[in-house]
Amino acid sequence: MEEEKKNVEIEETEETTEAVSDAGSGEEASEEAPKERRGLFGAKKRERNEGTVLMLYTVAAVYLFYSSFSTISDLVNGKVEAGRDTVISVIFAVIFAAAAAWILFTAWKIKKTMKEKEREEQERLAEEARENGEEPPAPPVKGGVLGAMFAKPQIEQPSVASRASVYYNPAEEEEAEGEEEESEGTEDATEETASGRE
Repeated sequence: MEEEKKNVEIEETEETTEAVSDAGSGEEASEEAPKERRGLFGAKKRERNEGTVLMLYTVAAVYLFYSSFSTISDLVNGKVEAGRDTVISVIFAVIFAAAAAWILFTAWKIKKTMKEKEREEQERLAEEARENGEEPPAPPVKGGVLGAMFAKPQIEQPSVASRASVYYNPAEEEEAEGEEEESEGTEDATEETASGRE
């Protein structure tokens, strides 16, 4: 009996503290970082590599198109018995072709979002470069490995800060020489006064 009362009291205090924390965290919840994505067994979910996903989708679509083509060619060549087997083969050929088309459409959408993300990233980098007074970075080379091998080398222009550090100003050199002459003149004067006192 006493254990049940304690359990009920504990549950009530937990509910009230949750209600108070939920009511007080209305603005705080919107400012917090998004929750970590967790998988089925509690492990952190990794970001998926879109390039690998595109490759796997393409391979799956090609395989399904091949399966559909080979099933249809078996039907045309008469390798499938007439009757129920013919109907099943036609159904599966259509299913394979439709699945391959759907996979290719999905891969096309992924590729489109990848290009949009890449364009947004390039715009963000260019904006940051303009704010820092530098030239925006050159866009990445298209065409993968072969495109990079045969692309014309792009000569990077030096940034404003690096050009300023190398700039030679003859007026500064004249000022430095003038300061050296003044310091030599003061040293001579101090030596003369020191020899005059002796």
